[in-house]
Amino acid sequence: MTTVIATGFTKMAGTAKESGRAYDMAQLHILLPNNEIQTAACMKLGTGQVGTEYPVDPTAAHRFLSLDFTDRLYMLELEKRTELRAGRNGAEEFTKCIGFRIVGVLPIRFTAPEKSSSSVPSPASEPKASTAS
Repeated sequence: MTTVIATGFTKMAGTAKESGRAYDMAQLHILLPNNEIQTAACMKLGTGQVGTEYPVDPTAAHRFLSLDFTDRLYMLELEKRTELRAGRNGAEEFTKCIGFRIVGVLPIRFTAPEKSSSSVPSPASEPKASTAS
């Protein structure tokens, strides 16, 4: 099982504009480490966390909708299922979440930023450029 920090959940259903086909999708929003990657073709430097989405089976959406993300994040152990589906290069494996177990709750509190005594001027106090010719 995989343990992740979950920041939110989205459930979407409707009809696609171009094809007219019905869709039913669900995504768990998670944080992943923003790791450094170095290969012969690419270099990526990173720090902190980066947000991404993890697919959720729509039949499991009701469980995720019961989570309250108003003032907390959740550490979840995900239960996953891998299926084969048609892809561009033939059959491809597709993994989605079908359940979870809460292993931790991370309270969050939003506060107004404190005024700092730094020497960096605020945009309102910056001198305006002269327009004289």
